[in-house]
Parts: sequence; C-alpha cells; structure tokens
Amino acid sequence: MQKKLQPNASRVVLVKWRFKPREDGEHGTAKMWWSDGSKSEIEATYLDAVRGLSAVQDSGGEKPA
Repeated sequence: MQKKLQPNASRVVLVKWRFKPREDGEHGTAKMWWSDGSKSEIEATYLDAVRGLSAVQDSGGEKPA
C-alpha cells in the first residue's frame, strides 16, 4: 500500500510561468502562478523575466517573501 503524499501547506511553490511580449517585442508581462492560488505579475524585458524565473528555481521553486 502506497502512502499518499500530502502537500506542505507552509511551502508555496511555482506552478506555472508565462511571458507575454508587448508589440514592441522587447518588453512584456511575466506571470507566475503559485500553489496557494496567488499570481504575481511584473513588467520587464524577456531577459529580466528569465533571470527572475531562474532565481525562483534556484531557491527550490519557493515563492519569495
């Protein structure tokens, strides 16, 4: 019999990440969806958005405070 894993309520992790460019092609909106149901949005260049995603991944995918 396998033990069912319970989610850790104190740990909020990244579920999904998307970048939608504006018409100028360089800037856009980066969105991050979290396991607690919240969403974060930032206006940034694509490279800055990827750097932010990389920082989240380096922290184990946990939501920054």
